[in-house]
Amino acid sequence: MYIGVYIGGTHIRVATGKNGRIEKKEDFPTKTFSENKQDIINAIGKFDKEAIQAISISVPGPIKFKENKIIRPNKFKAWEGVDLAKEFKEALNLPVFVCHDASLAALAEYTYGNCKGSDPLLYVTVSTGIGVGLVANGSILHGLYYPHAGHMYVVDGGLKDWCGQW
Repeated sequence: MYIGVYIGGTHIRVATGKNGRIEKKEDFPTKTFSENKQDIINAIGKFDKEAIQAISISVPGPIKFKENKIIRPNKFKAWEGVDLAKEFKEALNLPVFVCHDASLAALAEYTYGNCKGSDPLLYVTVSTGIGVGLVANGSILHGLYYPHAGHMYVVDGGLKDWCGQW
């Protein structure tokens, strides 16, 4: 069994399933990392620990996927720089993989969705933020941080985004 952990702007989901269908899930509000770490561990503890092979954590960008760290998160200031794979691997003694949420959504759509097998596949998610995932040659295409779709002026002199753009 594999566990998927979705860390979103407003809530976190911990789930398992088969063939693209969720079988069991836990859902709770997103808070600081220190507050949510135990929530996530408790949720994973409700599954059969002996059957768990690995955990995948999807996070909003930008991330340094080779370092498993969220960097300059717009809504997640208390999560910045946290090595999620290390934190949960140490706490649960299981393999942990961290990936950009829209990239994992693109891979799920490619594997199980209406666009199954479409190659390349561009996936756009609109939720708390806007994210883009890209699957090419059957694999997630990673950029420096993740597939980055660009910037948009909302208001002159408004808040800067994570890379310093207005």
